[in-house]
Amino acid sequence: MQSNPPDAQHAPGPDTVGVQPASVDPAAVYPLPIYPPASPAVGAPLGEYAPAPDALPESTFDGYTIPPPPPAPRPIWPVVVGAFLLGGLVFSVLTAVVILLFVPVARNVRQPVISAAPRTAATPWLGATLPATAAQPTATALARAATRVYGPATGELALEGGDSVAYKDTLVNVRDFVAEATFRNAYHADDNYGWDYGFFFRENEFDRSYRLYITSDREWALKLIVSSSAGSTLPALSRLSMRSDPTATPDKVFVPVAGGTLAHLNVLEGSTNRVQLAVRGGLGLFFVNDSYVASLDLSKKIVRGSISIGSAFLLDNNNPDQVVHYTDFSIWSLDP
Repeated sequence: MQSNPPDAQHAPGPDTVGVQPASVDPAAVYPLPIYPPASPAVGAPLGEYAPAPDALPESTFDGYTIPPPPPAPRPIWPVVVGAFLLGGLVFSVLTAVVILLFVPVARNVRQPVISAAPRTAATPWLGATLPATAAQPTATALARAATRVYGPATGELALEGGDSVAYKDTLVNVRDFVAEATFRNAYHADDNYGWDYGFFFRENEFDRSYRLYITSDREWALKLIVSSSAGSTLPALSRLSMRSDPTATPDKVFVPVAGGTLAHLNVLEGSTNRVQLAVRGGLGLFFVNDSYVASLDLSKKIVRGSISIGSAFLLDNNNPDQVVHYTDFSIWSLDP
């Protein structure tokens, strides 16, 4: 059997036997470290590998600027709240514009006030057709159903003396209505001249018209002007002359319909009185200073006609060069 000879590589040489091995330089045996020094020289190439993170400058390395970290995200709730408030403001402005442009009736919504408790001071002598206890609720219901067609107007009625009534025509042509005005007494009544003021209503060119007025004698009167076209034997009178003529003879032209006294009328110079009239069909409701005076029988003339405000209905009350002032003259229509 052949024996395996010893490995020549590991067999001791003849000249090394008993000799001490020489020391070995480790630098010649182990490779260099793969990372460059911790602090490379300025301008030296980086080589294949980057330095350790703690060796980098704070913001710049080899001419490259490191961007700052992104800001923290802002909360979204302020944006939502701001958008909600802005939307509410825009909605409010648009709503106000629509109301101002398309709802003009909102600027004129005041209704006539006929709600005072009835008083018993007035003593009507003709034409009372409604009990006092029913007058106030009836007038209030009419006022609530009315639509303003004139006023509120402020003006004056200049008295000229003689036989002409001072008046202001509204050119409002209605059958059923509510009218009111506040008059100021221009002077103190004396033995020479008193004063009066009130309304013309249901007036047309070829028929008849009503006159309702109060006087400084604390009296009121409702009279009907009768023209020849209504069956009178008197000569025909024009609409203008009939309206401007004071209430005087002949009685067949100025027919008394109703009248009475007013215990609570203000008669001093400069004081005021508020006159209100509600008319529906053959019924009229008369108020002075928010107090019920009387119900009026208007069945002799139930037609559409114009409404006017006037003063000096009586000859003895036409004091020349005096001016009667009125305010809050308004008309509300009850016609369909």
